[in-house]
Order: sequence, then structure tokens, then C-alpha cells
Amino acid sequence: MLFILRFWSSLFSSAVKRILIIHRTSFFVKKTALISAFLLLSGSLYAGISFDDTGWQLSKSDQRIRVYSLSIDGSDMDAVKGETTVNAPLDRVLSVFLKSTDCQDWLHDCSNYKVLKDNDDENRQIYFVHDFPWPITDRDYILDVEEVQNPNEVVLHIVSDNDALPSKSGFIRGGNMEGSIRLTPSASNKKTKVTWMLHIEVGDGIPKVLANSHIIDMMHGSLMNLSKSVKLERYKNLTDLSSN
Repeated sequence: MLFILRFWSSLFSSAVKRILIIHRTSFFVKKTALISAFLLLSGSLYAGISFDDTGWQLSKSDQRIRVYSLSIDGSDMDAVKGETTVNAPLDRVLSVFLKSTDCQDWLHDCSNYKVLKDNDDENRQIYFVHDFPWPITDRDYILDVEEVQNPNEVVLHIVSDNDALPSKSGFIRGGNMEGSIRLTPSASNKKTKVTWMLHIEVGDGIPKVLANSHIIDMMHGSLMNLSKSVKLERYKNLTDLSSN
């Protein structure tokens, strides 16, 4: 009897190992996609921070825009979060982010912008150059942008994919960048609350204090530009993007 039990136990163990081996490759292929999906739905960055963390410190503000910063363990760069309310419906604000062909419409300190891939507005890959004041060398990035529809808001998740193209002469390829932009319409949908969370590694050669200050200014300037861009005629009559 003991021999029979050991036989079946060994057979069962071998079968389980075969199943694990068969599915191991599939698991690791899907792992990144599953993690990304979780982060998209939760509104969190890979660094583990979220829109609602309590540690955000106010760094810059005016009557319309507030920019916060949050120190990140293991990084010289702080995360930043910007908040503003734009006098435009959700669809128009979303169209600036997803339909813009000129980064200077809204993205502060951007000198070059190119759409590399565009998949029905919900997935987009872009290349852009981030200007820095002389004598600091400008950085370039490749970003994947994905749109997620939630019941009462739209979230754009942004993550760098800097190996998608070789680095270009004259620029320093930036480090990891990740962010989320949450768009929440008012009850009448005449205004949209914009909350933008970002953590960006700018690479070597920039003092930490200067780099963090520059990113705060970039966030503030971008939200100012966004408020102006939604009034441009080319964004007023675009397709209802939030219903796709």
C-alpha cells in the first residue's frame, strides 16, 4: 500500500511540474500586461504612488493651478502632481492630448514631437524632445500612451519605451518616465478637472535641485497651455473621443 501511495504521489507531482513548465512562458509573457492593466485601473505609478497619497507637498500655485511634489525612495527626482480645472468639456480636453500634432499646443518646454504609432486614439506612441536651458543638453523620450475609460472619468497612462528607437545625435536619451492624467468632467460637462501625476528621470548631468525645479515649472506651464489650447478652433469640432 505504501508503495502504491508513493507511486501516485510521484506521478501527481510530475504532472504538476509539467503543467507549470507548459504555462511558465505564457505567464511571463502576460505578466507585464497584467501589471500594466492593474496600474491603469488603480491610477498608480510603478513607483507605488497614487493621486490620493497624503505626502504631496505644495510646490507652486496660482489662482487656477496647483503643483505638488513628492520625494521618491531611490530616485533623485521627485514625483510631481498638477491640478487645474479647464473651461471645456471632457471631449475637447481629451482631443488636445490625443489629437495634437504640435506639442507646443500644450506641453511646456517641448521643441519636437512626432506620433510614431496611433491605434484608434486609445493607444499612441510618441517621440518628443524636452528642452533644457543652456548649457544642459536636451533630452528625448519615446512614450506609450494608453486611454482607459472609467465610469466617471478618463485616465491616460503614460510610460516610457526608450528602447523603441535608437538615440539621436545631439540629444541625451532620457531615463524612465511614467505618468497618469485623470480627466473628470463636471456634472454639466462644461468644465473638466485635470489631475496629472508624473515621475521622470532626466538622466545625468543636471543638478538635482535644478532638475526638480524645472519639472515643476514644466508641469505648471503645460497646464497653463492646456487651458489656452482647448479654445483653439481645431479642437472644437473633433469626434467624441470619450465614447469610443
